[in-house]
Amino acid sequence: MGSVRTTDVEGRLRVAKTPISKANICPYMGREIPDGQKLGLDPERIYQMLRDPDELKKAAPTFNGLPVLEEHFHVTAANPRRDLVVGTTGNEATFDAPYLMNSLVIWDGDAINRIKTGEQRELSSAYRYVADMTPGEYEGQKYDGVMRDIVGSHVAVVPTGRAGPDVLVADSQMETMSMKYIPRAQRRAMFAKLRPFLAQDADIEAAKKALDCDEMGKDDAAETLRNLLGSRVPDEIMDQVLALFENAATGGALNTAEDDDLEARRSKLKEAGLSDDEIDKVISALAETAEDEDDFDVMAEKMRKAGMSEEDIEACRAMCEAQGAQDDEQSEADRQREAEGARRADDDRAAREIKDRKDEAAGARRADEDRAERKRLDRERESAGAKAAMDAAIKKAKDDAVAETMAAMRELHAAQDAVKPFVGSVTMDSADGVYRFTLRQLGYDLSGIPSSAYRAMFNQHAQRAETAKRPAIAADSAAGVGLLDKFPGLKAVKIKG
Repeated sequence: MGSVRTTDVEGRLRVAKTPISKANICPYMGREIPDGQKLGLDPERIYQMLRDPDELKKAAPTFNGLPVLEEHFHVTAANPRRDLVVGTTGNEATFDAPYLMNSLVIWDGDAINRIKTGEQRELSSAYRYVADMTPGEYEGQKYDGVMRDIVGSHVAVVPTGRAGPDVLVADSQMETMSMKYIPRAQRRAMFAKLRPFLAQDADIEAAKKALDCDEMGKDDAAETLRNLLGSRVPDEIMDQVLALFENAATGGALNTAEDDDLEARRSKLKEAGLSDDEIDKVISALAETAEDEDDFDVMAEKMRKAGMSEEDIEACRAMCEAQGAQDDEQSEADRQREAEGARRADDDRAAREIKDRKDEAAGARRADEDRAERKRLDRERESAGAKAAMDAAIKKAKDDAVAETMAAMRELHAAQDAVKPFVGSVTMDSADGVYRFTLRQLGYDLSGIPSSAYRAMFNQHAQRAETAKRPAIAADSAAGVGLLDKFPGLKAVKIKG
């Protein structure tokens, strides 16, 4: 399939179309659900919430032009967190069931490398929604509530997203291919290649589910297997397994199961990159899928021509069926023995790994102890003067810190007392914060003014306010008053003579 990723001349990664969310059911803790407390939800209980396809379709335009982050964070215009933003979504958000699709541009080089290496490749959309806790069923799976009125907030590039491994930074066009059921014999051939790389039974079951899926294309199966197996299977082995997968399950040109000519089968498998030994195994696996009933019908017809009675033919059929059942039992026993051997090998490998880790840990502990002893001896060799100087420096630093704290507290209290007549009690962490709040309340525009100037500005305002409150005094209030007016008692004095 053609790649949907391109890199422009500036090194930015552009993804033409990729799923950013999916209509499905995902688990959420009660505390994660909006208004969960009002809805009476248990904060520690897990609720299955449906991203309804109709709601996603309606919400598609709200996912245009959103920031792409390298981790989830509530970003706004007031708090953009430029350190987390690595790109943006496009303006082509559409719902193509079950996916919400859009384009992406990633402009951060480190983020691009993490996407290419697979360290961070899944997408996780963040959005607001209204929780409708009406239970129901979607595609055979029960849910506890539905997300309504979805509005996009941002998209994060994460190692693992809640929507699933198919919601990722796409590399190729999405493939839709209907797969046929893979017979047991073909699956055995595939698992025989995978089993040495499977660590536990859970891996085996996961791999079986991936290969048995009826709705998974080859590329999707490859991606699912690689995710499940944690890159433990080398690419060349994975390619061979998927060649078997395609030959057994698809109706394409490589479907050797439908070729009667043995050489045609071999030629196609050779073109798929399989060795001669691997081709022999595939041919053998395909041969094992022949229908026993059809073979016996041919034999029965030959028996009739030879003059055998129907009773004898049915007796032979019963014997063959019994032998077939016995073969099935034997095959099951072989599988159990094989599984037990694989488990023992896994146990032995795990025991070796545990021993290796213990040995490494013991060596690391000894190295740490030696290093700690050397440091202790170095400290003992330090001079008393150096230690005293260090103690003095520490004491001075503590004293300075206490003095700075006390000075800051005094300045804060002085500022609070100073502004109280103007704006009342103000609670802030610093004197600058008190003056900034007060000046803004008084109508000052502080744009471009450093915080160090706030106190002086407020003092000027306070002085002007105080001057304005003083009563005006006439300039001639004292000069125009006579002696007797100033001293009225003199009027009663009589001068004799």
